[in-house]
Amino acid sequence: MVQLVNPLPANIQRTMTLLPGPWEERIKFNAKQSSEWRVDMWKRALFTDRYIQNKLLGDGLGLTQKEYQFIQSITAAGGLSTEMTQERSMMTQAYHSGPVQTVRITGYIGLLVLMYLMIVVAVRAHQLIMRSKGTEWFGTVMFLCLHMVWHPVFFFFVFGAFKEDVPYLLMNMGILRLLEKNLPDGVRRPDFS
Repeated sequence: MVQLVNPLPANIQRTMTLLPGPWEERIKFNAKQSSEWRVDMWKRALFTDRYIQNKLLGDGLGLTQKEYQFIQSITAAGGLSTEMTQERSMMTQAYHSGPVQTVRITGYIGLLVLMYLMIVVAVRAHQLIMRSKGTEWFGTVMFLCLHMVWHPVFFFFVFGAFKEDVPYLLMNMGILRLLEKNLPDGVRRPDFS
């Protein structure tokens, strides 16, 4: 066992605690606490009106004056407790979840639109990868499209962030469209427009 001979660094062990293995108990405990902290934050954000007032259409990107002043008072207090750190994270829209942050900014309608677009891009990228298989363009298409297939999984289950993932999605859409339009006929996706 690698772990017994040369222990893995704590951050790697923490990531791996979902899998069975000889992980240190303190690291497993910290990972469990962190997960509970996040789930609690998500429940409070989605099931109360304190952090997201308009869940259907979202509250937008900014902060209200009340939220800003509250964050300033928490920051000025110095040594933050775990609860105060969580409160500040929620007020600054740092939910550690792409879907929850998307609901905060664009609401459930925006989340549905974003999910649809991510899935369409992933499916079309996968189709393009499969069409280019066995051609000289396979390496290029795989390099440019593989992350597009992975993007929705990462956004929803690993660590998504609306403010970073929306521009990334738009860039992926442009790259995908360039590939579809400019690859040789045997590789190109049929044009339905």
